[in-house]
Amino acid sequence: MENRRVFENYAQKYCLDRSSLPNNWTPRRADVRAFRDYLEERLIPYDDAQFEEEGDYITRQIKRHTYTACVDYVEGLRVDAELDPAVHEAAALLPEARKLLDRVTEALAQRD
Repeated sequence: MENRRVFENYAQKYCLDRSSLPNNWTPRRADVRAFRDYLEERLIPYDDAQFEEEGDYITRQIKRHTYTACVDYVEGLRVDAELDPAVHEAAALLPEARKLLDRVTEALAQRD
């Protein structure tokens, strides 16, 4: 799906069909179902099991690309960063990384 820019194209259609995007909009089940219908209408193949397994990813991509299409590119990136589990994991590691950096800085200062 990603190679066909399907999320971008769907988001553009979604925005064209509406006058605005509500504040704090999040795709609901009906939106994900509409995305699936969009795939079927355009004969874009997908696997039902994989679609269910990657449901969170699909919902994130719908939200990201819809914000990009309806608001702007930066807003789409912001939404993507807020929702990306890897970003959350990295942010959780920052305090430990800070401690390690402080220890290395302290050790280097003691060597001089």
